[in-house]
Amino acid sequence: MITIEIEQWKTLCDEFKLFFDSLGSVKEENNYIQFKSFSSNVSTGFSISKEGNFAASMPLHGLEGKALTVSFDKVEHAVHVHGSESKYTYRVPQELLDLRN
Repeated sequence: MITIEIEQWKTLCDEFKLFFDSLGSVKEENNYIQFKSFSSNVSTGFSISKEGNFAASMPLHGLEGKALTVSFDKVEHAVHVHGSESKYTYRVPQELLDLRN
């Protein structure tokens, strides 16, 4: 698992792109990076801004918060977001992981 502070924005974006590679589309802008699954698969997405604001959406739920660090767990296929008062784990749906095989 690799943990990156929000201030290390370029490194965070590089790891984000590697983590979500081939699972959907990744859009990188100056102040945010966003993953969206392909429309023919499970509808899900995850984004994080340069300021640490994040949003996650999965069928039947969505969440927003503020992050200080982001951890990418390639074994568990999860992104762990840690803030000063909260934490959240985004797990890549198995249906998307099956696309890599």
